[in-house]
Amino acid sequence: MKTGESESDVAIIGGSNVATLEGEMEVGIRDLKNNLSRHLKSVREGETIIVTDRGKPIAKLEPISELSNFDRLVAEGLISPALEPKLPNSEYPDPVDIGLEPGEMLRIIEEGRGPR
Repeated sequence: MKTGESESDVAIIGGSNVATLEGEMEVGIRDLKNNLSRHLKSVREGETIIVTDRGKPIAKLEPISELSNFDRLVAEGLISPALEPKLPNSEYPDPVDIGLEPGEMLRIIEEGRGPR
C-alpha cells in the first residue's frame, strides 16, 4: 500500500495488489504482464487501468470509445459543430494561376510588411 492510501483504496485481486482510484484501477507492470488477459477483460468491461512503474503512473489502458474523436469532443463540450455544413469540394472555385513562381507571393507579402 502506498503512502496516503487507506485500506479501502487497495484491493487484493487474484493475489496481487491493485489500487483503485475514483473508478480507475492502478496496476504495476509485473502484475499487468502476469495477468494481462484478466486486466484486458476488465478494460473490455469498461474499466480504466493506470499502469505504474514503481508506483509512478506511466500509461493508461481504457476502452476504445465508439464515438469518433470529433463526436467525443462535441459530447465533452470542448468544441461546437459548424453552424453551416461545409461546401462539397465541387462547389469551391478552382484555384487561379496568377503566374507567380513558388515562394514569390510570400516574398511580396513580407516586403509589404516592412522590417520587423
